[in-house]
Amino acid sequence: MAGFLAALWTPGDRETAERLRVLDRAAKRQPAWSWKLRAPGLRVLTGARAPLGLRRLNQDSVVIGDLFRRDLLGVRVDENIATDSPAPEAACREMLKRYWGRYVAILRTPDGATSVFRDPSGALDCLIWREAGVTFVATDLPLWLHAFLPRSVAVDWSRVEDMLLDSSQLALEPGLRGVGAVPPGAIQRLGPSSASVTTLWAPSQFAGLNAASRKDALDELPRLVDGCVGAYAGNSRLLAEISGGLDSAIVASAIVRASAPTASWLNYHVADRQGDERLYARAVAGRLGLDLTEALKSEASLSKAGLAESSTNARPGLNGLDAQYDQDVLDRCLAAGADRILTGQGGDTVFYQMATPLIAADHLQQAGLTGLNSSVFFDIARWTRQSLWSVLRIAAVEAAGWGGGAARTPPDFLSAHLRRRAKAMPVHPWLADQDLSPAKRRQVQGLAHTQLFYGACARSRGADLIHPLLSQPIVEYALGLSAVAQTEGGRDRALARAAFAGRLPDTVIQRRSKGAMTAYYGRMLAASLPVLRPMLLEGRLAAQGLVDRSRLEVILDEDDLIVRGHYGELMTLTAIEGWVGHWDR
Repeated sequence: MAGFLAALWTPGDRETAERLRVLDRAAKRQPAWSWKLRAPGLRVLTGARAPLGLRRLNQDSVVIGDLFRRDLLGVRVDENIATDSPAPEAACREMLKRYWGRYVAILRTPDGATSVFRDPSGALDCLIWREAGVTFVATDLPLWLHAFLPRSVAVDWSRVEDMLLDSSQLALEPGLRGVGAVPPGAIQRLGPSSASVTTLWAPSQFAGLNAASRKDALDELPRLVDGCVGAYAGNSRLLAEISGGLDSAIVASAIVRASAPTASWLNYHVADRQGDERLYARAVAGRLGLDLTEALKSEASLSKAGLAESSTNARPGLNGLDAQYDQDVLDRCLAAGADRILTGQGGDTVFYQMATPLIAADHLQQAGLTGLNSSVFFDIARWTRQSLWSVLRIAAVEAAGWGGGAARTPPDFLSAHLRRRAKAMPVHPWLADQDLSPAKRRQVQGLAHTQLFYGACARSRGADLIHPLLSQPIVEYALGLSAVAQTEGGRDRALARAAFAGRLPDTVIQRRSKGAMTAYYGRMLAASLPVLRPMLLEGRLAAQGLVDRSRLEVILDEDDLIVRGHYGELMTLTAIEGWVGHWDR
């Protein structure tokens, strides 16, 4: 696992010294963890299987995680680093310009002040709490660490309400009183003013600012992808999934270019046409000269034991809810001798897969009324299967700032009072910038949801789970491109398709369909109803009045599931209910 625990304290306090001795004894009983640093006032513990790097920053600060140079994209930084300014905020701004990766920086100044910075990718969680004079900074809350949580730790029901209304909230502040988190791209000062958080990086800083020509973009995008994938491939032994879709194929091609040692190329398929993409995965493997392993994803159901196991972390265990798949990937990874898993997740958002008239709104904002005779409107109408007039109307309303943009509607099985609260709920911090164009706002909203891919699960605990397409250089570049350029001709990920056409099979580049696991997860939920019905209808969320029992009872029916779905919303509800059940004791 790629995780860490840092303990910070003021030397000389007896109570603190005893608590540290208890922590030391507990850590020694954890074979998956080992001490990386022991210094006055600071100790760092990292996962032993996939240990994170640690280097000094200036004199008394440290950077934990993977750090790469921006000027030499794939070059890893293992040596100590120095910035021109020792001031924490200035030092972090300089790091953002010079480096990228997945890291957390703990910055200490001579006057005893401490700040924590989390890199923009959010790939490493950054939980913070204080107990018995010790400040803890950690990526996760394994069971052995629960003994070091504040005694007052409890479910924060206001945060639970936020999570139910908007699943992207699961990746922000944890729903536990006494446990906080530093947001991606932000620096937080610890101590009496620990609530002081300053955002140093946000997607809106890059949105729509890249005026690169199409030719330049076709060259730059592969360069960035190859560099970021190659950096994460490093000297690790990899397991890489080839789903049959464009994004995983792009990552696979970059792995091959990096000549990275890969133990297994893995494709999962299910027993229905929508979820069987072997035809395309085989084409990718054939083009790249890979030995593909095909695995049938057997039918499954949710169990009480599995839900309990995925609910012990600081956040609801949505990423590990499909426990059978999660464990199977890890088992195959370990059997093959791999220590790192690379995926194509996040590419849909970064390369712009979303079919929406908001792209036409962006075009109208950029071109003005002279752009009305453009083919963009016809392309978007064909792509979204809407009339030309509908696309024009939506584009005009959104371009003028009168529409709802990328607003989401809360699930209708939530209670009426909670759904009413949705209107007054603050937007995700990344969406707070009112200057974001409509289509770029939709992309940033998608990026906020990709943070859920980093949630704790069996794969991330037993191996190093990496989503390289969400690397900072790729995200920043893609944000800078216009949504129109990314979807030229009314085609999802059109620019990415053109950029990688020379290295992938035409069947994948030209493919218009997209694999879907909807039917599979529908069957999973239907098979899980004997567990889900009592759990959700008689659970803690229902007791708190956060769900409408009568509506939920109708939805938790096999026939209704087939007709109306709600699969994703029900999976999120289940993850939150299981998590609340663990912590609300």
